[in-house]
Amino acid sequence: MYPNREQINRIKEEYPPGTEILLNRMGDDPNPIPSGSKGIVDHVDDIGTLHCHFPDINRSLGVVPGEDDFRKLTPAEKQNSVDEQKEDHPLLIGYGKVDYGKNLRSVKEVAEFIMKNGVHGDVMITDTMDMPFITTIGPYIDKAENQDYLQNKLLPVLIPMQEKLMGGEEDPEDFEEEYTNDQNISM
Repeated sequence: MYPNREQINRIKEEYPPGTEILLNRMGDDPNPIPSGSKGIVDHVDDIGTLHCHFPDINRSLGVVPGEDDFRKLTPAEKQNSVDEQKEDHPLLIGYGKVDYGKNLRSVKEVAEFIMKNGVHGDVMITDTMDMPFITTIGPYIDKAENQDYLQNKLLPVLIPMQEKLMGGEEDPEDFEEEYTNDQNISM
């Protein structure tokens, strides 16, 4: 049974875009999001489904109140997540035609930097000692000093962005605008 208009409006107020959730258990889905995954609400549709992106597994899926077991992350959980990400990621510096000498503090920032600058030319990302860490040919990886970082962290985030570009779903110029706007929102 679908929620009524009043219930839907309450869900939209409680879970505005950007709300972070923790999925305890997904109900009846043939390919569920794993329990314990953290998601970010993109929007709530007109039948009350929370459309969320789960960055750790790079998937998006609708979460249904009353069918799926989830809750909002507490402020302490959000802070711990940010702290873990900073500890887990080395400070890198990106050099491209659009941005030059930009500090990159997360895997997502590295992937976005590669896409935004890679559509305009080659990219170099260095460590804080100015040693090459990643080089690209356009938006595609040419060399990476740390294969574990490349395979287990960067590529799971970067490849879907590249597929959007290759599949014609995105105009290369849209990457610059999309990722510039994303940076403005997250500040």
